[in-house]
Amino acid sequence: MLTAEPSDGAIGASIRPLLKEQNVPPDALQMLFTADRAEHLSRVILPALEEGKVVICDRYIPSTIAYGMALGLEKAWLQELNKNFIQCHLLFLLLPPLTVSRSRVHERRSSDALEEDTLQERVYNAYSELQKDYPESCVVDTSAEIPDVASQITGIADECL
Repeated sequence: MLTAEPSDGAIGASIRPLLKEQNVPPDALQMLFTADRAEHLSRVILPALEEGKVVICDRYIPSTIAYGMALGLEKAWLQELNKNFIQCHLLFLLLPPLTVSRSRVHERRSSDALEEDTLQERVYNAYSELQKDYPESCVVDTSAEIPDVASQITGIADECL
């Protein structure tokens, strides 16, 4: 089952317009993300896992921590905020080189407050640091062609599952 955060639930839907603004306090934003995660888990993820499904979630705890750190919040506080959520069994950190990431953001028609260049560099560095905290993580350079990246991810997933 494929899903994503922010979710399509009530809390997740309320986050999306806030991401267009630049005046949301970082701690408040992170608490909204974790509130959305709690609702998303109870409404979508846990029922799917109970049915025996493999759940693939685009963004989860490491995303909250990386963006929170990039916004100047303490890593320990962010980890505490997320400590009671289920952890992933396999984590893909999809990290192209920073120049590729920036280029992709600039090619989009719209962006949000979390996609500004300086912040994205701090997010990139935070993700690079976080890979040490997640032994289940696999870093994948997504700058290659989509079929090649998909093949690499599928191969890793097949090995682990």
